[in-house]
Amino acid sequence: MQGVITQISQLTHDVKSFHIHVPERPAFLPGQYLILGLEAQGAFHERSYSIASPNHWENVEILVKLHPGGKLTPELFDKQVGHPVDVQMPYGMFKLYDDNIPANMVFIAGGVGLAPLLSMIRHLEWKGHQGGKTLIYGNRTPYDIVHKDELNRLAKSGQLKLVYTVDNAEDSWEGEQGLITPEMIDQHCDVEESHFYICGPPMMVDGMVENLGSLHVPHDRINHERW
Repeated sequence: MQGVITQISQLTHDVKSFHIHVPERPAFLPGQYLILGLEAQGAFHERSYSIASPNHWENVEILVKLHPGGKLTPELFDKQVGHPVDVQMPYGMFKLYDDNIPANMVFIAGGVGLAPLLSMIRHLEWKGHQGGKTLIYGNRTPYDIVHKDELNRLAKSGQLKLVYTVDNAEDSWEGEQGLITPEMIDQHCDVEESHFYICGPPMMVDGMVENLGSLHVPHDRINHERW
């Protein structure tokens, strides 16, 4: 399918948001991903990106982290609104079904691993979900937090319990600091009742699955995606 970039936002020093219009695009479920194709460095390259937008939005949003030595992201970062891209979608088994939404959910994200979880959170807001929703969001520094204003708005309105944790911060930082530990999860979440949705780098995801195992969370309440 042919898509066109309709909006570009610089979210952090190395992350951009791209909104893409795909005429007659198929429906997707929160958590799924697309494959984006682009001519770069004299060849056609494809990369998978989780969809950050909910299905009811007109355009799809992806979050792209710049890899300076990569074949696709430096080229994509140079593109302007109106540039065409190839889009194939939807893919993935990491998804949220409307007919099976848990009452209590905990989302654990690392970096741009926020994308599929944000799709779920936005969808739940649109549906008027009244259950418990907690996001534990880890980054290197406070300046790496993506879509911070939107997340803070959801937290302020009471729709989302929000826990930031960073590796490095100034003395004025008021959030958590360091890796997401079993103790941190247990402190901020209803471990016994919640379903967990995790997305981030492979080592981070594996660590979270291990953490939840140490808290005796059953495997059928743990859902995860590696990027």
